[in-house]
Amino acid sequence: VRRMTKVELHAHLNGSIRPATLRRLAAERGLDAACLDRKRTLEVCFEIFALIHKCVDSLEIVAVIAREFLEDLRHDGCAYVELRTTPRALQGRTEADYVRTVCRVLSEASGITARLLVSVDRSRGPEAAAKTLPEVAPLRPSDAPRDRLVVGGDVSGNTTAQSHKNISAPTT
Repeated sequence: VRRMTKVELHAHLNGSIRPATLRRLAAERGLDAACLDRKRTLEVCFEIFALIHKCVDSLEIVAVIAREFLEDLRHDGCAYVELRTTPRALQGRTEADYVRTVCRVLSEASGITARLLVSVDRSRGPEAAAKTLPEVAPLRPSDAPRDRLVVGGDVSGNTTAQSHKNISAPTT
């Protein structure tokens, strides 16, 4: 299995952060990372995602995480990945800047074909989807499949949280 060529079709950028990177970022910010040492229940996974969201606070960190993940995939023999992430405005930068950052890293990857699915977090409601999707849709540079980095979208987020609004996958 290690020698086989692989594809990864459901890789969450934040969920693919190296544990060592997350621990380092948490320590730099004075955050408790004890959730990383607990048994991985669905609830603990969402605690880890909350920690990741606190630690991933700049586009530079987004780029580091994406580069590290692509390195890890390449090392595992992955030839194609569809990375998904929910764009966030970070440090005065827009959601479109976030997507451009991820696309830049994907386009620079060697030894692996990498594409992006833009996620809309259902907890932010349909208003967020209506704002995000028009911002990122023009980032697809052409209709030629070989040039297309943004290949689709999805709806993400904690479906078990009481406060989540149900939204359907947006259509465009």
